[in-house]
Amino acid sequence: MKRLIFILLSSYILPIAAQHTSDTSGIPSELFPPPDSMVRYAPDSSRLLFTPADSFTVYQQEPAAAFWGFSLLFSPYGLGVGVLYHYRFSPLLRGFVNLDISGIRKTDEFEYYYPGQNQFLVPNKINRLYTLPLTIGIQYRLFQETFAETFQPFLLAGIGPGIIAATPYRENRQPDGAFIDFWSALGDVDLYIRPAIVGGIGIQFTTFTESLAQFTIRYYYVPFGDPGLESIAGIPITNFGGLFLSLTFLLGV
Repeated sequence: MKRLIFILLSSYILPIAAQHTSDTSGIPSELFPPPDSMVRYAPDSSRLLFTPADSFTVYQQEPAAAFWGFSLLFSPYGLGVGVLYHYRFSPLLRGFVNLDISGIRKTDEFEYYYPGQNQFLVPNKINRLYTLPLTIGIQYRLFQETFAETFQPFLLAGIGPGIIAATPYRENRQPDGAFIDFWSALGDVDLYIRPAIVGGIGIQFTTFTESLAQFTIRYYYVPFGDPGLESIAGIPITNFGGLFLSLTFLLGV
């Protein structure tokens, strides 16, 4: 009989105890914080209060407006270098000032060994010629909505003075004159100024806000006019431009 009474009491009391254990209606709601909240102690109180946490603020650094840089040039005439200044007017438009320096020639110039002079020389070469176009222009970004910020195709166009320099390769600029080395020839340089026009297409790679890289295909038109200048005797050059591939690196200032 006692065992039966104990079983009946247990079946009645245990459900009631479980109901009171799971019921939190009597516990202050402050003890159950909402999501994205922080805990603090109320003044002069041992109670815990929960207040919403401040939301995260994302700060995006603005890209630099001005850039200085240098270029490596590749052309049928050989290697060249350039320096430039870029200014960012808007996400689509940039201005630039660019000075490129490259040798120029009209035909392939191969050196041959001359035993009598014990050195390698280019036959019939009388001048070393250089083109230095200084251009001011704009660069316009294409397909902004199509490509990511790290890949920006663009068009460029510019105009300015084209500086042409000629130094003697042979004494008196005669095919049979004595050879003049590069450094000695700089003391007898002739300079000419002609108009220069450039146009091209390229791709700008942006990895950081303070540095850029560009690959560009440019065409320079630098007309000299008749009778032109000779690198090889009898073969005058009248256009000191041409097609150039350039790899440019820019740093923000």
